Amino acid sequence: ISIFWFGYSFFPLIGLYTVPVNVFPVIYIFAAIFLFALPAYFINWNLARAKNSLKAKMQLQYEFHTDFLMKTFYAIQILVVVIILLDIMAQGFSIRDVVFNLMEISSQYIALRYSNEVNISILSRMGTVFNYVGVMLGGLVFSTTNRQVKKYFILLLTLFPSVIIMFVQGAKGTLFLCAV
Repeated sequence: ISIFWFGYSFFPLIGLYTVPVNVFPVIYIFAAIFLFALPAYFINWNLARAKNSLKAKMQLQYEFHTDFLMKTFYAIQILVVVIILLDIMAQGFSIRDVVFNLMEISSQYIALRYSNEVNISILSRMGTVFNYVGVMLGGLVFSTTNRQVKKYFILLLTLFPSVIIMFVQGAKGTLFLCAV
């Protein structure tokens, strides 16, 4: 994942020929990401996978694979998306503009954020809190789901509100925190 963030920051700079790029911050970001990921290269991953496969999954399924937890997860994710949409409308944007003019709305939202003109309301706070609660519940549901197709669906649904926030508000930190 750490190399992904370097690529996410570096590769757009390659395509933007007219943007002046200072090489020292790029080297700093690469070095920080490399040092952060360095311990992963010293782990015996085959042994770790073998030990993890020996863990008893049945006990987890009885504790966390319940209809109540699944319904709560779905309800919180739907609630988060609704709160995000209401917060976007509270900032003065329409949902139609977001759907059909995403890049312009995103740049306007980023400009509002950096000029400290974003209307911070209870909706934005609730969206943040419920987003992280939904991610935690999604992790529990994901870990106890058996079918591969359903696992991918739960993973996508878990990260969906963070992806909306990243595209509309230009805040990639939320996606990073939810992915970790």
